[in-house]
Amino acid sequence: MKCSYKVILTALLLIQAVLLIHLSWSTSPNRTEISHIGATVYFLNTGKIDVFTVNPPLVRIVAGIPLVLFCKPIYDLSGCSASQLVRSEWKLGNDFIEANEFENLRFYVFITRMFCIPYVLIGGYVGFRFTSELYCERSCIIFLILWTFSPYILGWGATICPDVAAASMGIVGLYFLWNWLKNPKWDKAIIAGICLGPMSLTKLTWIIVFPLWIVIGGILFFRCKREIILSIAEQLFTIIFLGISTINAGYFFDGSPQQLGTYRFYSTTLSGKQLSDSRVIPDNRFANSIFCYTPVPLPKDFVNGIDTQKFDFDCGMDSYARSMIESRLVVVLRICFVS
Repeated sequence: MKCSYKVILTALLLIQAVLLIHLSWSTSPNRTEISHIGATVYFLNTGKIDVFTVNPPLVRIVAGIPLVLFCKPIYDLSGCSASQLVRSEWKLGNDFIEANEFENLRFYVFITRMFCIPYVLIGGYVGFRFTSELYCERSCIIFLILWTFSPYILGWGATICPDVAAASMGIVGLYFLWNWLKNPKWDKAIIAGICLGPMSLTKLTWIIVFPLWIVIGGILFFRCKREIILSIAEQLFTIIFLGISTINAGYFFDGSPQQLGTYRFYSTTLSGKQLSDSRVIPDNRFANSIFCYTPVPLPKDFVNGIDTQKFDFDCGMDSYARSMIESRLVVVLRICFVS
């Protein structure tokens, strides 16, 4: 990479960091961010991740680090409920705001946001490298300008919400998968596997990459030379294994593996029951099937988060997940097989 491009990269990332710091200090928490704060303080006090399960814990765990190291906020956990459907994070967030003085609270929010800024910068740096290798060096400048000054990246990047972190981890995961596809070697496979887990640890919708990576790896399997077919299969298995292991590590290996039949689901898809006006009773459509004793290689709270999110959609909550997933599939497939 030319020295001039390195200077532009450094300058734009510094500009973005300054803009994010300014926004982190000058803007108040948005509605969703309050619930993330509630889940963060709950985790810091209990070490549990069974609150706000519809969002994986990676971003809020990182955001909670400065509260432990530099702050002594007042916590109020009296609003926490053990029920999966209560969604205690909202009450915990509001109670945290009410329990602390305004100036202290402003500093707590600011410092937690500061610890999330590296996600944005990582996405910009890796995306810069990705576009320069995928197309040309001039295209990477265009990408970085769009990434640096995007209102969406700046607005959500200056919060502890996981959306921009999920986009950044998606760029990182796809970049290292692409590197492995170009030159399938063990070192690249290990890096691709390690980078696979953080994608789903930032956003549940990234769970789609596991079957997608298997399909992409399978296509490579049939296109490669016969003498390296076995090595490709072993590397692909390692990528998926490391990705699943990383997710479990993010949940501290809590409740994994657990037999599928032991779960209690609320969503129509997983419970097998239609919603009614009467009391919601959990069930499991797999309890009496041949899949009953199948071990689920994912943390219990991760699986419950998928079920809770699906239950919210069953109750009428709007979702843009379909169009988002479709757009991600198109981008991934085009990069891997067209470019």
